[in-house]
Amino acid sequence: MARNRRMWQLAASSITSILKKKDSLFGKFEHLKSKRDRKPQYPEVEHCLLQWFTNCRSQNMPVSSHILKEKARYFAANLHVHDFKASDRWIANFKKRNMITFKKLCGESGDVNKQIGSD
Repeated sequence: MARNRRMWQLAASSITSILKKKDSLFGKFEHLKSKRDRKPQYPEVEHCLLQWFTNCRSQNMPVSSHILKEKARYFAANLHVHDFKASDRWIANFKKRNMITFKKLCGESGDVNKQIGSD
């Protein structure tokens, strides 16, 4: 600590004060997950797609990126969003914004109810 104090030409009391406040200073920025918080360009489509995805996952239905794309196009058409394109980049950013990761479902707890799948 003495070497750093001399290097930065700080008084010992300044370093002690900074170290005491360290936890509160870092805590203020903990909630930030990226450099900037971008809003979705099509919030209605994202909202519908996220609700649909959450519903599918709660019923243990497997959902792929391709299925997400098709559903996004379906919701955009029903919401009369004409300039919407469900590109690979849009899907990747949608998953990133909503913290969605695809993992393999396995075991009996991951089985889909046959009655739900036929609806």
